[in-house]
Amino acid sequence: MRTFAGTVEHDLNHQPRERLHGRNSCQAYFTGRRTFSKWERRDAYVWIANVQKDMLCSGRMQPEAAWRIAVEAWLQMKGYITVSISGKVSPYFC
Repeated sequence: MRTFAGTVEHDLNHQPRERLHGRNSCQAYFTGRRTFSKWERRDAYVWIANVQKDMLCSGRMQPEAAWRIAVEAWLQMKGYITVSISGKVSPYFC
C-alpha cells in the first residue's frame, strides 16, 4: 500500500497545472531555483535575526511570531514573494 501511495503522489506531482502555466509542480519547484552562497545565507540570517530582535524589544511578541514576520519581510524585500490584498501569497515562479 505504501508503494502505491508513493506512486500516486508522484503521478499527481507530474500533472500540468494551469496555475503554473502548464508546468508540473516538480518543474516549478526544482528548476530555476535561486541558490545562495554561504555569505548570502549568513547575511540573510543576520538581517532576519536583527529584525526579530528589534520586534521583540519593541513590544509583547512571541519569538516565533517575530521570526516568521522577519522572514516574510526579507522574502518580500528580495522579491521572492508578494502578498496581495486578498491575503494570498504567490511564490516567485507563478
